[in-house]
Amino acid sequence: MKYSVILFVLLYCTWGISPIKGMPPEPTVDENVIESQLSLEPTIAPVDEGDEDVQGCETEDGFIPIGRTVNKKPCKQCTCNADGRLNCNETVCPKLNCVDFKDVEDECCPICPNGENCYTPNNVILKAGEVITESGLQCKCKFSEDNLEEPTAHCSEKAEVAALDDI
Repeated sequence: MKYSVILFVLLYCTWGISPIKGMPPEPTVDENVIESQLSLEPTIAPVDEGDEDVQGCETEDGFIPIGRTVNKKPCKQCTCNADGRLNCNETVCPKLNCVDFKDVEDECCPICPNGENCYTPNNVILKAGEVITESGLQCKCKFSEDNLEEPTAHCSEKAEVAALDDI
């Protein structure tokens, strides 16, 4: 008797076979139920009324929440407005008083790594404040006050270059 109970438990629990009832019946499939489940229209999951919609700006780089500012380029910063649009501003770099400026990676504006300088008429780079003699003339960097002109050396007779120091 003891072994028959163990055999019954093993057969029934492992394979679902009852020594009394035999093999379990094959499951039946109701085609109508399957067909009705397949033809269900998609439904939208209910939204919890306590949750607020997350709002922001959709960009090619992803989603940006309202009020967040991101750098699109080193010189372009964009802020997501409440209306879902990006408001972008580009930095305008100042004109540099040098002719050998360098672009710096991940920086917006170039720099003058060697300080202020200019070209002489013979394309020699002259540091600001220095005087060089070329073709019998003395040359010194002259920078325009409005920085609209390219930094160039002013070359003239010795007395005129000395007068530039007073300006």
